[in-house]
Amino acid sequence: MLDATQKVALVTQFWDAFDHGQFHLAGTLLTDDVSVVWPTSRELFAGRAPFIHVNEQFPGQWRFLPHTINALDNGQVLSITHVISPDCDDHFFATSLFVFRANQICAITTYWAFADEQPAWRQGLSDVY
Repeated sequence: MLDATQKVALVTQFWDAFDHGQFHLAGTLLTDDVSVVWPTSRELFAGRAPFIHVNEQFPGQWRFLPHTINALDNGQVLSITHVISPDCDDHFFATSLFVFRANQICAITTYWAFADEQPAWRQGLSDVY
């Protein structure tokens, strides 16, 4: 079984492989029957092959820049990753929960959020950084 430090290292390796477009390398960190859920778009990828395939097919070149990767008390790991591309005007934040079995990732739930502008109605009510 992996300890908390090893789990964080595994998630760090996962995002590093994604950042370099090495999806098959990332796939070696996943169980064959990994379950990947994207609740924002209500998508489920049941197994390593469909999840790796969708990422290989995704248009454009993407960077995956983790802001934080933390082990949680329940054994999961939480990551918040900034996702950017020179091929896309939008950029995103991926908030992901990772679950582990033995020495691999067996489940990922990722909530995708668009980086957005401050709405006009909040101008003057908050600072923009």
